[in-house]
Amino acid sequence: MTIDFALAKPLDRSGSTCDAYECVVQRRRVFVKRLKAEYRHNPLYRAAFDKEYDLGVSLSHPSLPRYVGFGGDYIVMDFIEGDTLADLIKRDDPRLKNRKFVRRLLLELVDVVDYLHRRNIVHCDIKADNVIISPYDDRPATLIDLDKAYTSWLDSTHGSTQKYGCDSCADGAIDFRGIGKIASQFGQEKVARVCEMDDVSVKSIKQALSHGNRNALYLSGAAMLILGLVLSLWHFKGDNNDTEPSVGIESTDAELAVLPDSSGIDVTEDSILAQLPDSLAEKRAESHVAKSGIDYSWLGSLVASNMSRFNAERDRIYNLMNSDTVAKATVDKALFNYINEMNKTCYAIFDTAEVRFPDVSIDKVRNAVADTKEYNTWVKTNKALYNRYDAYSDSIERIYTIDAEWAGELIASKANLLQPDMDRLYRMLESDTISVKSVYNASNELRDKYLDIKRSIYKEAKERHPHIRPGKVEYQIDGNQEWMALTKKVVALNRAVKDYGQKHSNR
Repeated sequence: MTIDFALAKPLDRSGSTCDAYECVVQRRRVFVKRLKAEYRHNPLYRAAFDKEYDLGVSLSHPSLPRYVGFGGDYIVMDFIEGDTLADLIKRDDPRLKNRKFVRRLLLELVDVVDYLHRRNIVHCDIKADNVIISPYDDRPATLIDLDKAYTSWLDSTHGSTQKYGCDSCADGAIDFRGIGKIASQFGQEKVARVCEMDDVSVKSIKQALSHGNRNALYLSGAAMLILGLVLSLWHFKGDNNDTEPSVGIESTDAELAVLPDSSGIDVTEDSILAQLPDSLAEKRAESHVAKSGIDYSWLGSLVASNMSRFNAERDRIYNLMNSDTVAKATVDKALFNYINEMNKTCYAIFDTAEVRFPDVSIDKVRNAVADTKEYNTWVKTNKALYNRYDAYSDSIERIYTIDAEWAGELIASKANLLQPDMDRLYRMLESDTISVKSVYNASNELRDKYLDIKRSIYKEAKERHPHIRPGKVEYQIDGNQEWMALTKKVVALNRAVKDYGQKHSNR
């Protein structure tokens, strides 16, 4: 892709080694990152620049820019509208005071880091300057700048992390620490502490971002349903179509559909009373009344009267799942609305109980609500619904999953077409007498053929699975083991070409 820099618009996103531009190419708005003049002929910076493109062009994620062109000293990407997180912090953007927005942002960073790590890539430079926030609520945050990233794809061995911008980052901990520093700027100290732990993981950070206290119990049933929705909707990302319309919900929004922090007491199981036989539970409740002054009978009636109105909607959701003609999006939307209404009802129950017992602490009142037999009956009833939804989602997911065996055979056959070109390029490198220009030309031809093969695989997979959204088809192809193995071979060969070029640059 050729860029006319005389017509390109300079941007203020320039860094220490690169200039940034916005321009339109073939009626397409793109972002161009170009090495500054003093670095364009420096082999070290050129190698890092090449590496960034090699990594970027192989990735596909909503929170990563799409790499669409390479011009030697510049990289072309889809234009990401918005401001960096650092800019928002400087001007004290009101969105950063919204806890839901902040948690959604952090979860999006955790998700994209998880995506990179599963592909053996460590970003190594996660900071507010490298996160772009879209002005639109339906767009996730975008993580940019892969120039310092580390991956073992680029060498035949595991390589050295030092040469890729960090001293000890091969395990990915450096990315989590970057997220922790961002979390600390927004007062998320619990998340920041987890990110600094030696055994930090995606799961532990997400747990820290959820409300890890007694409130998790208040809506434990809803949380199970939310998890099912999140997992299901994650697999259905991509362009909308008529057979599988989007619900319009982000996973991070769903995970945050719980109550605010209060007591700080960690409870991971169902209510203690719920685990006891009914007779013992009633005696335990009577003991609570004597000690706390809270009338459990009144609380039970309050919960029962409020929750009974959900029975009809729950039955309707069962009927939707049992129907062969209802789209999954309709079921998802019904469940999401169900969760929202349960949240509102729980707020109302807690508020009413707190007014009834003004001399009892809020934490004790809320704990008492969660300990009622009626509340736990409601939770158990919902669990049956959630289990049914899990089974329903699994059956739908199988329908919208491409034939992995067929895809593997297709990719393997396409890889065989590329193998002679790869062997020829390796022979050129081994001869040690071929001109750098000839090697680069052969490498560019190989890259073009590789991209053509990728497009042809996408096309055949979409034609074979017309009922699956194109975006999901591409996502599954990208995650196929055969395709990842081929990509690693191509990237490793490209690294060998770069090394050859550096070694014989004077030839």
